[in-house]
Amino acid sequence: MGGIGTIAALHLKWVNVEQVKLIAVAVMNSVQNKLQDAAGAADLDEDGELTIEDSRVAYSKVAPLIRKHAALSTGVVGGFAIVYGSMR
Repeated sequence: MGGIGTIAALHLKWVNVEQVKLIAVAVMNSVQNKLQDAAGAADLDEDGELTIEDSRVAYSKVAPLIRKHAALSTGVVGGFAIVYGSMR
């Protein structure tokens, strides 16, 4: 929808190409900053990178709840393994 709106605004000369480029760069920078913040929040052992140790720290924080539900525990560990494997 944003692309169609941008094309229409360009066609009607409500904006020019330079304005669109500035907005696109600002949006991309914002998305990149949010992703960096999310990766920093996921680094639970604070070693500067996402490793399997981060999953161990996360598991230890939620272990009391997860230990009560074996299926949930299996799903969490399996899900992290799949995500971690796809990142490599």
